[in-house]
Amino acid sequence: MYRLNQRAWQILHSEVQRCSGDDQVSKIEQEIVIKRLKKLRSEKGSPAGLDELRDTVIDIYPQFSEKTLKQAVQANQPPGVFTKIKWVIILLGSSAGVLWVVNLPYPMIRWPVAKTVPILLLPSYMSMDHHYRG
Repeated sequence: MYRLNQRAWQILHSEVQRCSGDDQVSKIEQEIVIKRLKKLRSEKGSPAGLDELRDTVIDIYPQFSEKTLKQAVQANQPPGVFTKIKWVIILLGSSAGVLWVVNLPYPMIRWPVAKTVPILLLPSYMSMDHHYRG
């Protein structure tokens, strides 16, 4: 995993552009800070923390926003367990929804599915078998 991810880099890059001016010295300062941030993006290791990001930009831009640094640190964290659980729930829910639509008793839906992927109709076949035996 890289030390600075894409989202954190975008946050910091936009703040650097906001802090810099239009003269030649400001352009050189901006290039120096962007080069430092790109170096963090290319290094592998643990995510960069608040102190490290602050040290990267504060010596050139003392007026750099602390709020932006905190946003960048928060965006730089790897996804947590809850994010992974959320995506698993979305995946399972959408697949169950597709299975429900495929098993509707409409011939325009069932015939193409029965020709190409009949295993998807297994729940409705099981239901018909259960009700027939009853």
